Amino acid sequence: MVETRRQIEEDRMSELSDHLLNHILSFLNAKEAVQTCILSKRWINLWKTLSTLTLSVDHFSTEESFEQFISMLLSLRDHSTDIHSLVFHFQWTHVLSRDLYLKTIEYAFSHNVQHFQILYTAVKHLPSCFFSSHTLTSLNLTGKDLMVPSGYYQIFPSSHSFNLPALTTLYLKHLSFSCNDDDDGSVVDPFSTFNMLNTLIIDRCVLRGNAQNLRISCTKLLNLTIRMYGCYSTITKPDFKIFFGLELYAPTLHSFVFNGADYIPKFVGSKTVLSSIKHLTIHLQYCSCFEENPVNLFNLLVELANIESLTITHCVLKVLSRFHSLFEVEFPSLCYLKSLNVRAFGSSWIIAEMVDFLLQNSPSAKFRFIER
Repeated sequence: MVETRRQIEEDRMSELSDHLLNHILSFLNAKEAVQTCILSKRWINLWKTLSTLTLSVDHFSTEESFEQFISMLLSLRDHSTDIHSLVFHFQWTHVLSRDLYLKTIEYAFSHNVQHFQILYTAVKHLPSCFFSSHTLTSLNLTGKDLMVPSGYYQIFPSSHSFNLPALTTLYLKHLSFSCNDDDDGSVVDPFSTFNMLNTLIIDRCVLRGNAQNLRISCTKLLNLTIRMYGCYSTITKPDFKIFFGLELYAPTLHSFVFNGADYIPKFVGSKTVLSSIKHLTIHLQYCSCFEENPVNLFNLLVELANIESLTITHCVLKVLSRFHSLFEVEFPSLCYLKSLNVRAFGSSWIIAEMVDFLLQNSPSAKFRFIER
């Protein structure tokens, strides 16, 4: 009897090792992975050894069915298998939900989780095990968008609250930073204890209270991305600051991406050194009338002694053109520039003139115009 194509394909799938099948299932969310395993007796128990779990309330019709699924998963899972990665999107509406929320996080950390992502988290309710882990290498915390009227603010805990010696990647979104008792007056320093951190992403976070400047002190930091709110934002909480200065003590920083919408921060502090940066991206969407923007931008460019690539938007060039007596002052930087990329909607006189200014010390650098 001649085998059908479907039978042959089924046999090929059955011949794959458990390890490879688990890798394939890791691209599905937890609900889809369990449903897929039901399709074959060969796969029926594979989901119990999944080390990558994506648990989201969005994948279920009701919160109750989501909670039932989590309870089933935790009780029937192979407990000898570590959790490599957990993506968790869960909000409780009653006491039982909160208990399940804590139980899930505690389970992950007791099973040596390495990559942990939690959306719309209630930071103050995170269990104690979250703050101390020798296996966690990547952490992603996302709070409620502060622009949403019903959004509630989440305070990122003091760096001294953490004991995460293996953490190398940190992504924070829609969180707030506030001064601690040991912070220097108006300066917030939330990352000083993350000694192995090499990648930091701060996405639309704010300062609270008397805080004026955000200090980033990470001696092994290689990649930094900061995205700020714009002046069009409508935060209704008066003690929030969406615009703030930066103190940057990161002597090994190699790549810096800044998206300010319409704001260029002032780099302050005696320890701020930008000479290690090789690749810089500055993205502005709007050419606002912040009086300090041209000065802050010019001073930033002057500090970039060893930069090799610069990517900017058309609005950045417009802001720079407003710097008083731009063409009359000495511009000692960008001597090692190899590439300059400008993203814009269309060419104009300001691009040509500003490009010539930026390339005056590196005439052999390659210029690329990227039309958006």
